[in-house]
Amino acid sequence: MKVTELQAADQSVLSTFSNNSMILGQLSKLANKVHGSLGSGLAAAIYKRALDIELRYAGVDVDCEVEEPIYYDNYWIGKRKIDLLVNNNVLVSVKSEYSVDYSAVLELHNNLKAMDLPYGVLLNFGKEKAEIALVQPD
Repeated sequence: MKVTELQAADQSVLSTFSNNSMILGQLSKLANKVHGSLGSGLAAAIYKRALDIELRYAGVDVDCEVEEPIYYDNYWIGKRKIDLLVNNNVLVSVKSEYSVDYSAVLELHNNLKAMDLPYGVLLNFGKEKAEIALVQPD
């Protein structure tokens, strides 16, 4: 698994994601806009809803709180909830914590593999600036 921290204007990293570099750039820009407007200290659900609104305003195809079934040995055992799915191929996990636990990265990694997606974005609104990280499965 590869985790890359992303600064708002880090075009060198974004350009490596060819087709989705524009979407990733928009996510970064809009996450910073939401954080700038709301500040830190709110529940992750608030930031997720605000980001959902901003993405829709920007004309981006986004699904919020997508539920995916989990099976074990062909038996349904539960479901995973995806915060945001952008353009049906970018998974976004939204957190609001002072320090993001590594389990959040592992959860995103697991969801990426289960949904067969090339990468996801972990957004944390719990500090003075929005933190953005790209996660890629092996």
